[in-house]
Amino acid sequence: MGYLRTIRLEAARKALVGKASFPSISDVARNAGFTHMGRFAAAYFEAYGNTPSETAKKR
Repeated sequence: MGYLRTIRLEAARKALVGKASFPSISDVARNAGFTHMGRFAAAYFEAYGNTPSETAKKR
């Protein structure tokens, strides 16, 4: 289960960093396979040390 979560988090991070624009962070999370936005944000923070919105702003 942890491996799958890691793969999904990496997909979300690539979408947040790579694209010039995206519909929303929640759409990115859903496309990566996350259904609960709070859990996604917590897992993302745990893995990368910042929030998804902070990553998106760094582009």
